[in-house]
Amino acid sequence: MSRSSLRGQTQYCPVARWVLAAALGVGCAFLPARASAQAKKKAAADHEKKTGTIAEVEKKGKNAILTVAEADGEKFEVQVNSKMKFMVRGKGDSGFLKHPKAVVSSNSVFTANRQFFGKNFTVHLGNAPAAIFEQDEDKADVYHIAGPIVDCDETSLAINVGGEPYKVNFETGADLSVAIESTDPDHASVGSPIEVEGTTRGGKFHATSVVVNLERPLVADEVFAADKKGAKKAAAASKTAKKPVKTGEKGDKDDMPEKTDDAPATADPLKPGSNSDPFGVLKDGNKKDPKKKPAPAKPKPKKPSEDPDAGI
Repeated sequence: MSRSSLRGQTQYCPVARWVLAAALGVGCAFLPARASAQAKKKAAADHEKKTGTIAEVEKKGKNAILTVAEADGEKFEVQVNSKMKFMVRGKGDSGFLKHPKAVVSSNSVFTANRQFFGKNFTVHLGNAPAAIFEQDEDKADVYHIAGPIVDCDETSLAINVGGEPYKVNFETGADLSVAIESTDPDHASVGSPIEVEGTTRGGKFHATSVVVNLERPLVADEVFAADKKGAKKAAAASKTAKKPVKTGEKGDKDDMPEKTDDAPATADPLKPGSNSDPFGVLKDGNKKDPKKKPAPAKPKPKKPSEDPDAGI
């Protein structure tokens, strides 16, 4: 082999090595991105969305079990708890705007003649948004509001924002539109359409998000009447606990002390029944009168040897 070919091979080897190292580096750089894409693809494949109607609602304290019937007749259960995304959406009557402490919001309140007007409102039952009264960024005459109702009548309502009341008049001549958003499973009614998202693990479907679209509008008087009834039941249950017997009150016979003939002990030794007279020296008939002076003692007879007149 000639010297020129050897020099050519010697020069080619470093270049080939550099190209190979660069290719490996680029491949390694793409590996994490490829793995991440595969993971996202797998997660998307595992994520499921099911629809149907509510066949049964079973309340479990603050949680609930919804039985969902799919279009093909198959049924599955959804465990509703406070950790998952749960929302009941529907319509309501205008009575919801007349109940103080109900939280209301709107993104279409406008101002005219230095007053606020609105006709589209959303009432929030359960978890509610933070109280706001802010001007829209794009429209100077439009405001976004949210807060608990503190006053209401046939023509307006007022909400509390930061401790201050803000009055909103109902738009004259317009029909009020009231939307309902609730996070309480009690408001999910049988027959309502439902959308459920989640994953299947171990052959069982686990829901992560639930949206119920009410088939019939809610009535404010019925909703708030049910809330008052539940509060009364809780108050009645708390009163069923047995109260302790106070001093001076009559209790059960078993709780009363047993009656005895023994007089109570006292620290005064002169009082009857005192334990300071164990030998009964102070009993009736033997008591000494402290006012009566004792009789003088009789003199003893003297002996003849002691009498000076005895020998006379």
